[in-house]
Amino acid sequence: MKFIKNTLILLAFAIGFTEVGAQAPDWTVNSVDFNYSMSYVGIVYVDYELQTDPNGMLAAFVGDELRGVTSPVYDDYTQNYSFYLLVYSNEDGQQLNFKYYSSITEKVTEFDETDTFIADAIASSPFEPTVWSQADPNAQAELPAVNAFTPNGDGVNDAWFIKNVEVYDGFQLHIFNPAGKVVYQTNHYLNEWEGTYNGSQLPTGTYYYLFKKENTVFKGTISLVR
Repeated sequence: MKFIKNTLILLAFAIGFTEVGAQAPDWTVNSVDFNYSMSYVGIVYVDYELQTDPNGMLAAFVGDELRGVTSPVYDDYTQNYSFYLLVYSNEDGQQLNFKYYSSITEKVTEFDETDTFIADAIASSPFEPTVWSQADPNAQAELPAVNAFTPNGDGVNDAWFIKNVEVYDGFQLHIFNPAGKVVYQTNHYLNEWEGTYNGSQLPTGTYYYLFKKENTVFKGTISLVR
């Protein structure tokens, strides 16, 4: 934990020397104005895409007041781009909101996720990261899922797999057989469906999925091969 905290302090200091695009917001914070800090390690998705822009910025606010800002670094341990964010305050209990700036699109995204400041807390780690995500309901990007899988127990391609599945928390998944019967459903899919229904193996064939949350809907086919 001490290593993570020290790393966060170094990265928070280094952000002051990171060049960003000409249209970048003027996000700077003076840590000496505050008595306490709270640390995060997380990843950012915008419209279902993992954000890896080295000049992108993740920032934390209390109301409109900036309380922390950082850019991503490539983490060799998790093989992912992570944001090591230190957030500052002088008191517990303040509500934090978060924004992300992309130097590629020159757009600022405000996340729905909020958190409560707790002095000296470590909110997340590289192996249990915070996930900040926001999607335009009109974007309707293609679902990054495999269109075929082979549940034969060899440990390879045994389950229907959605890339970055954690982004789709709260989506309702329904899978139908060729006759239109629901053979699998869940509100929290974690890449666990191995082509079964009530504990029995389903036959080879083409199945159909409906994956939705409010106005965002994905649908398509899945080839189950035994």
